[in-house]
Amino acid sequence: MKKLASWVVLLLLALAIGNPFTMAWIAGRLVVSDELEPADAVLSLRGSHEEEQLRIGEAARLVQGGNAPLLLVSVESKPYFGQPVRRLIETGLRAKGFPMQKLRFCENNADYTREEALALRSCLRQLRARKVTVVTSEYHTRRTRSIFRRVLSNSGIAARVHPVYNPNYWDPHWWRRRRWTKTFVIETLALVWNSIEQFWPVPEPAGS
Repeated sequence: MKKLASWVVLLLLALAIGNPFTMAWIAGRLVVSDELEPADAVLSLRGSHEEEQLRIGEAARLVQGGNAPLLLVSVESKPYFGQPVRRLIETGLRAKGFPMQKLRFCENNADYTREEALALRSCLRQLRARKVTVVTSEYHTRRTRSIFRRVLSNSGIAARVHPVYNPNYWDPHWWRRRRWTKTFVIETLALVWNSIEQFWPVPEPAGS
């Protein structure tokens, strides 16, 4: 009888967690969106070429809409097919009518988000920014906010996170497409690792 009761409990638990409504709710916990406030810069994070293009486009839209006077693009230092990545981005933004005097770059070779945030902290200090709107992919927002608040905690810089949605990469109903499932699994594991990383000290910037 006890064995049967245990199986019933496990079945009910599986149904509670494994139904579409609960799975979508769990996936939705990856997403946060801060209310937009005037900032000193809008920052676009690096990503895959498709994701990066969407992030930069949304960040540029916010600048042109008056959220901040500057667009700061986090960009890889290594060239792409012999061309500086920043030059490719400049060409694309100029073609869309974005004013070049409002464009800045933060070149880095960060391998993960925390490393990127550390590089961007130095660039934001050089710009004397005190408030920044960070634009990243929707599924990446909770981890991004956690990382940036920790990295910027003693810098005098406040970060707010703004999401951009890409249906090719992500949807809360992640089990319906392979790409969505991959994104959900990778981001969930990264969020767990970020929780562990919270116990590591944040390096002080050089010269501080």
